[in-house]
Amino acid sequence: MTLSLVNLGNTTDTMKRSVYSEKPFVKSYSIRDIPMQRSIIMFESAIKSEYTKRTYEACLNRFKKHFIIKDFDSLLSIDSKKLQEMIEDYVLDHRRKNKSHGLIKTIVCSLELFFSMNDITLNWKKIKKALEVLNVWFDDRYQLDIIDWKLMTDDMKAIKKILES
Repeated sequence: MTLSLVNLGNTTDTMKRSVYSEKPFVKSYSIRDIPMQRSIIMFESAIKSEYTKRTYEACLNRFKKHFIIKDFDSLLSIDSKKLQEMIEDYVLDHRRKNKSHGLIKTIVCSLELFFSMNDITLNWKKIKKALEVLNVWFDDRYQLDIIDWKLMTDDMKAIKKILES
């Protein structure tokens, strides 16, 4: 395939430009379309795998969209305490919506990498504790989290008392 070149009108000017448009044919919402911000450059420099990069970028975009934040550099300008609260609320919101443990863990890991690469210190231990779930499996069909387990053990104690009397 050859490119046609068009003269810009000045015969002494040797500069030529392509007849192809500068605009992409398909609108894409990836981070790469945004003029590169320092925060994203730092974030991407820490990721080796292309798959991980795409996954983490999607998590960051959803987080930014959830809190209606303009760009990633302005995300870094938010106070640490407020960021901590935002991330905890985001994780708890996903838990409330019964999102998978793996998805929530990926979200937390992507946010942790983004903020740590941009020198923002948060209490990640506390955030990760909000994501921990004690999984209990019965017959490979039923999964209970720690709250259901507590309710079930209380019910079992009540049933045992009834049976013993």
